[in-house]
Amino acid sequence: MHNNVSYSGLATKIKALQGRLISPGMYEEISSLSSVPEFVAYLKEKTPYRTELTHTETGMLHRGEVERLLATGVYDDFKKIYRFANKEQRQYLNLYFKNFEIDILKKCLRNVLVPDNDGVFIPMADDFFLSHSKLDVNRLVHASSISELVELTKGTEYYKVLNTNREYHINELFDYELSLALYYYRTVWRTLTKKSSGLDASILIQNYGIRMDLLNLSWIHRGKFYFKLNNAQLLAILIPCNYKLKKEDIRKFLNAGTVDEFNQLLTGTYYGRHYDIHDAGSLNDAYNFLTESVSIKSSKAFPYSIACAYSYLIQKECERDRLTRALECIRYGLSQKKILEYINGGSFR
Repeated sequence: MHNNVSYSGLATKIKALQGRLISPGMYEEISSLSSVPEFVAYLKEKTPYRTELTHTETGMLHRGEVERLLATGVYDDFKKIYRFANKEQRQYLNLYFKNFEIDILKKCLRNVLVPDNDGVFIPMADDFFLSHSKLDVNRLVHASSISELVELTKGTEYYKVLNTNREYHINELFDYELSLALYYYRTVWRTLTKKSSGLDASILIQNYGIRMDLLNLSWIHRGKFYFKLNNAQLLAILIPCNYKLKKEDIRKFLNAGTVDEFNQLLTGTYYGRHYDIHDAGSLNDAYNFLTESVSIKSSKAFPYSIACAYSYLIQKECERDRLTRALECIRYGLSQKKILEYINGGSFR
């Protein structure tokens, strides 16, 4: 009863937001479009994105601007959800907010570390962001070197992560992005397993745990068989947290000599038994599919819990990714059938 009362307002708000998500029928219509201006016109006329596009000339918006528009949709809805949440619910939403901070840091890092990138768009921090983050975004966007950028993060939780790379004279974007990703998952996992309890924590442990396991499997597969990394190198890029895959399972995958052996090991895991994941080549599609489907299942089973908020935000992320894929397919003139295949994110079901 307590959860029903504390989550009633938030659940009602999210139900209203869910009614604005792009429907399967709309994706069918989008797949039949033949140009970027047509795509923009469709968003403007038939979707909730019309608000942002009201004062925009349909033919004047290029691909990069459309992608930026789609990316801000998740952040805007997060703010609406946060304002309806109580203090306890906001503690879990604060974990999700770190995604926005890290995304901005990655964009700033790209501006500094990737020459001739034509400038990466970094949204200026609004009042909501400034009140919830210690990052000085309006200075970070103007950083001209990695040292300057790292120094600007002093006083934030990200300084130690970035400064460690700087001290080792690392200048590759991949290494900085990986460090931030590993830090994020470690922080979330420690918070959920060591500092939280109850239904909300257990729901998020399942959602994050599945994601971390599948990411680790995917990184082992790609690192081992595509980039020929040794076990020490592979361990350095893995998330040091375990859910359904224990340390002994990870060791077996690290020692797999062939892809066939890797796939055989997959069959015996929790994911092989419960989700029919037996092929390493499907891990990326499985990650995308299970991230969304498990969160939706949690939300249906526990509608008055943090699952309702996380499920919606993940659905919104998936909407962004589907529309971005659709835009790219339309730009390259793919057939409607192919566009629908890419919108649906692969063959794993």
